[in-house]
Amino acid sequence: AGEHGLRKVAHAGEEGPPEYIRQALDDLGVARIDHGIRCVEDSGLVRRLKEEQIPLIVCPLSNVMLRAVDTMEEPPLKRMLGEGLCVTVNSDDPAYFGGYVADNYSAVRDGLCFSREEFHAVAENSFKASFLGEGEKKKCWRNSGRISMCKDNGGSFSCFCARELQHQLPGLTYQIMPKAV
Repeated sequence: AGEHGLRKVAHAGEEGPPEYIRQALDDLGVARIDHGIRCVEDSGLVRRLKEEQIPLIVCPLSNVMLRAVDTMEEPPLKRMLGEGLCVTVNSDDPAYFGGYVADNYSAVRDGLCFSREEFHAVAENSFKASFLGEGEKKKCWRNSGRISMCKDNGGSFSCFCARELQHQLPGLTYQIMPKAV
């Protein structure tokens, strides 16, 4: 991949130990880790991920389906954000694991009681974690100007892509809210 100008990504640290994340970084030279939730078991690795701002693409529903955690109340997303890691919320093989991006956002809202600020952080991190050039990332984030908020049964959560949510959750009411500062 690297020889052809492609950025490298690896699945690591969902079911396997934190050492798999370190190996993906050191041996494969990856720019992004898919999953990576087991990093919290190694404080040195957490420190490195924070310092290098290596994106961790977390897919909570697959974490539960694969028994990396037992329930939606257990994924360490809040802890990872609290540690200053570059964490995003995504889907992983939606047809197999039963959830697209909006479903994962809903699961995090319901299971982890994410705050508006936490949703804002994972949405902003999704731009940072993208493989767009730095100028394009900043332009996209700046042009987004707002985060789309969705209300469902009294709860709310943010998402960086309202169009995707409209296709997946057509019964929700959408509001535009200013970005958290």
